[in-house]
Parts: sequence; structure tokens; C-alpha cells
Amino acid sequence: MSIVDFQQLEESFYLTLHDHENTMLAIPALDLLKPGRMEELIDAYGRLIHARERSTAAAFFMSWFAGVCSAMQHMLYRDYAQLLDLSLSNLTVQLCEGEHYPFFCLKWRK
Repeated sequence: MSIVDFQQLEESFYLTLHDHENTMLAIPALDLLKPGRMEELIDAYGRLIHARERSTAAAFFMSWFAGVCSAMQHMLYRDYAQLLDLSLSNLTVQLCEGEHYPFFCLKWRK
């Protein structure tokens, strides 16, 4: 068994322990179950990527959010001594400004 490689999780799955320095919007993941908060996130992202329809921004976000499953699979495959609790109550979605395009990252609360 190995210890959790947080650098690998951040580089591969955008899962971090820290607030990203270019965060434009941060919403606790549990709050995304509330329609108003999810709409706020999708609309903000949609404006940044010049989406013509909300469904476009939602599809991009959901394809990114699938990375949570990939991160969990990675931890299982690597046989980490500890699996992180990646439940919604332990995550904050951060919409960040990138050099060429906006991106999401997840802040994990220890």
C-alpha cells in the first residue's frame, strides 16, 4: 500500500487541497444539488466559453466532473493506504481562469 499522491491527483484529476489562485467562483459541491446554485455555476461557465445554450456548458461541466470517478478509480488501482472521501460534502467546485480557457478544479476538504 502506498500513501496518497496529492500531486498526481492534482495534475491528473484537478483535485487539490488548496484554493486555486485564479478562482472566479467557488461553490460547495453539496450546494450544486440546489437548482439555483447549479444554474449559477453553469451560467457563469457558459458566459466564459461563449456557449449558445446552457446545455452546452452543462455537458462540458459534467464531462469534467466525471473526473471524480476517475480519481477514485486511480486511488483504488494504486492501492493507496487511504481512500479520500470524495462525497459532495467534502468538495468545493472552483471555476478558474486559465491562460487560454476557463477550467474547473475540486478542492478537497480534509
